[in-house]
Amino acid sequence: MQPALHQQVTTPSPAKTTGAGAPTPTVAPRRRKPQRRRYILIGIGALILWSAFGIVRETLNILLEGTPRGMRVEDIQSAICSVDGVNDVHDLHVWSIGSESHALSCHIAIADIPMSASNKILVDVKEKLHDEFHIIHTTIQFEHAECEVAHGCVMPVGDGHVH
Repeated sequence: MQPALHQQVTTPSPAKTTGAGAPTPTVAPRRRKPQRRRYILIGIGALILWSAFGIVRETLNILLEGTPRGMRVEDIQSAICSVDGVNDVHDLHVWSIGSESHALSCHIAIADIPMSASNKILVDVKEKLHDEFHIIHTTIQFEHAECEVAHGCVMPVGDGHVH
């Protein structure tokens, strides 16, 4: 019987062998990875860089003792001035000592009053700073109004008078 003309007769090719005579396994050609994987990796890298930028920015603000984000010195100054007994606030500095921990130092001008009365002002100022601005660590220096008489303070000196 003869093969038909339209059929093709194939003979199996000899298997490739290693030196030991065992056949070598054939490896399928590698398919190219889809482009989506590359875009996903780029997106993940961009996300990591974006979050690292925020952390570095906040760390630099803390290390350089910058004003905490979201706080305005003018608002803090007006809040301190609203406490009874406070005449003026100056040399006001606010900085971060941690991501959620802030410090403040300032000079507060008060009338020439006894220490017990000035302690009440100090407690009121600290409470206001804690409640409104979450500032816990404070260094506050009181400055008493200058008086005409050196001992006994009869009358406070006005703003325009200098000794």
